[in-house]
Amino acid sequence: MPDTQPSTDATATGSSVIDRFAELEHLYRTAPVGLCLMDRDLRFLRINERLAAINGRVVEDHLGRTVREVIPEIADIVEPLYRRVIETGEVALNFEVAGETPAEPGVTKHWLVSYYPLTSSDGKVRAVSTVVQDITELKEAQDAMRSAGEELERRVVERTAELDEAREALARVCRVSMMQGLAGGLAHELNQPLTAIVNYAEAGRATIGRADAAAQLTDDFERIIEQAQRAAAIVRRVRLFVHKGEKVRTPTDVNQLVEETVPIIAVEARRSGPEIIIERAPELPAITLDPIQIQQVILNLARNGIEAMAKGAEPGSLTIRTAPVEDGVEITVRNTGPVIADEVAGRMFEAFYTTRPEGLGLGLAIARTIVEAHHGRLDMTGNDGAGVTFRFTLPATGPSAGGGDA
Repeated sequence: MPDTQPSTDATATGSSVIDRFAELEHLYRTAPVGLCLMDRDLRFLRINERLAAINGRVVEDHLGRTVREVIPEIADIVEPLYRRVIETGEVALNFEVAGETPAEPGVTKHWLVSYYPLTSSDGKVRAVSTVVQDITELKEAQDAMRSAGEELERRVVERTAELDEAREALARVCRVSMMQGLAGGLAHELNQPLTAIVNYAEAGRATIGRADAAAQLTDDFERIIEQAQRAAAIVRRVRLFVHKGEKVRTPTDVNQLVEETVPIIAVEARRSGPEIIIERAPELPAITLDPIQIQQVILNLARNGIEAMAKGAEPGSLTIRTAPVEDGVEITVRNTGPVIADEVAGRMFEAFYTTRPEGLGLGLAIARTIVEAHHGRLDMTGNDGAGVTFRFTLPATGPSAGGGDA
């Protein structure tokens, strides 16, 4: 009689398969992400507890029902995705879906959804397996970070504008302070053309009634006009230098800017008498800059050297030089003042640091700030003999502005 009892091996194999299915069922049911299996008519064949909770319904309320029957709130979004996978047989990964469900009415949630086609032996898609991950908290965190970033950017822009205004106000105070220090020299500069005007006027009055009066008066009046224009030019330069106006950057001939700055430097230099030497390179590129601000940089550097040389026994010399460099222009201001100690040199550009009792300690700090705002660089090096050389660069932004040797 044949043995009808199942073999031990078969029984073990069957038990192992049952155990494995139980394990898979447990994993499916308790997975931390939403899982479901939909048929071709978009009816739920299977769904785990996590996705049922996301949808706001129990598992039993899904089985055999369509997406539109269970979660009509997002049916219009997910149905086209399911149909596309069924028609093409292609996997659709990481689609962001947003909407409301009965779980939290009135609250928009966000999910990351992937769709995997399940095919039969003939290659036809018979079902779609779906993986759903709730990314609402991640999206909210991203939105919060984006809002915080935008707010930070807004505050940075506002603060930068405030700092620019404060810097310009401080720079203007320094310009006015500098002009106050130059008042005596300016008075002397203006006294020369004004005295000449008076002298020519007196000569003209004495000429009236003479036979050659017409020719002589014409010459006197031309000289009066020339001296009046000279005085007006001095006043205009000073007015522009201390004027508070909008910061305007325009393509500028650096050589011409230096030339216009020299008369103001000469007023300061008149006291101690250093020689002023101008070395201008020809064919410099045009530089887009704020002329008043760069003029202030040159004046601050020149004044620093003039004040340093005033302490020496010899008048010394101040050399202002322009030169082309790669992608820009370099301006150097060299003085022959005393040697500067290393500890002083290391702090020269610090705001409010000064070795002069009457100094504010702002001139060099403001100069570096202005140069850096123009995307340039300002440095200082000691000379081999005596004094220091200030050197700053400005990037080129246009065609050659011309120029020539002084």
